[in-house]
Amino acid sequence: MKTPLSEVYKELDTITGLLSTQVRTVVLGVLAVVWLFLSHNKDAPNLSISNHQTQLAWIAGLCVLALLADLLQYQFGYFSARKTMLLAETSGAKGATEVSYNSKAFPYRARLWMFWVKQFIAIAAAVWLLGLLAVALS
Repeated sequence: MKTPLSEVYKELDTITGLLSTQVRTVVLGVLAVVWLFLSHNKDAPNLSISNHQTQLAWIAGLCVLALLADLLQYQFGYFSARKTMLLAETSGAKGATEVSYNSKAFPYRARLWMFWVKQFIAIAAAVWLLGLLAVALS
């Protein structure tokens, strides 16, 4: 079954947006669990994980880094789109309805890097926390 390329672009746009949302959800969830143990709240489960404050702080740091990568992804995307728009407007191509991104430009590439970096960091933070929880529960 052949699919129009415009549909593939639309699906890719939807999927990347959903991935970004999922990364934020996972990161904020990990951050909430880490905060529960770091705050020594009376409602926190009594696990030996509280003894691993340094590791918990590093996990929290990774979560903040993932959120920063998420922000940078959108910042670089904005810069890339803005630069492309300005180039199209100043190139004298009046009435042009299509434009090409410069895929070799730093903002364009950085946007893609940040997309992958934030996912890697979020997964690392979640796996590290799960590892700590597994050790504490064993």
